[in-house]
Amino acid sequence: MKLAEKIRIIRKARGMSQEQLGYALSESGISRQSISKWENGDTEPTLDNIRTLAKIFNVSFDALLDEGLDLNDSATLAAILNKEGFAVRKNIFSTTKYHIYQKLLKKKEIKRSIIKSLIAIAVGVVGAVILALWATVEQKHNDFMLVAGIVLIMMGLSLFILFLMLTFINRHERVYVGVLDDRALRLNTGNIGDGTIYIPLDKIEKVEITDAKENEVGIFVLGRAKPIRYPYIVQPEKLLQYWAGLRDFIENPDGIKTL
Repeated sequence: MKLAEKIRIIRKARGMSQEQLGYALSESGISRQSISKWENGDTEPTLDNIRTLAKIFNVSFDALLDEGLDLNDSATLAAILNKEGFAVRKNIFSTTKYHIYQKLLKKKEIKRSIIKSLIAIAVGVVGAVILALWATVEQKHNDFMLVAGIVLIMMGLSLFILFLMLTFINRHERVYVGVLDDRALRLNTGNIGDGTIYIPLDKIEKVEITDAKENEVGIFVLGRAKPIRYPYIVQPEKLLQYWAGLRDFIENPDGIKTL
């Protein structure tokens, strides 16, 4: 079902007129005329508008975008209005999702650890130099001062090594990228902007590893010249395995599957 029909059906199911919906959307600069155009299919709302509509209607964002849902079915409409998700869609992947993560370097933490390490070794060296100068001035240079200086230097070096070890042990963090299920691939836009890239499965041509060294995964979308690339994906092989099984299930719905 098209988005235009969904907006009209859910609006009426919530007991709202176009004027009332327009008033609720007025802060976003949306007029009653715009809503009429949306429902007639003359224009389409932006993703930000759809997100706002979902909040006003108190339904899920996915419910508005998924064209596989038929809201003319009373049970489906009731499930959507009650925010029961997509339990009404009875296929084997309805409750299965693959969550995608990136493993990114903690650049700030690495920089801080290196600075701390340099400070630690500098303190050790400066301490040893001060001891040596004091011993020279006081003419008390003996084995004790030599050992003390060496100890300070070794402490600085030990702290330096410790900070470096902690840096390389904890230099990565897992960042949530998005989710793949039987309806669509949803990707966080990250630094590009606040929101989600929603790609219906029938719009995805293929998913493959485009750079094995960087664990980069490329999502090839129909009608788009260049793939959407996400580097440093955690276990990209498992993502591709899930995609292959999902694709096989969709293309051959009547076949026997091992999932």
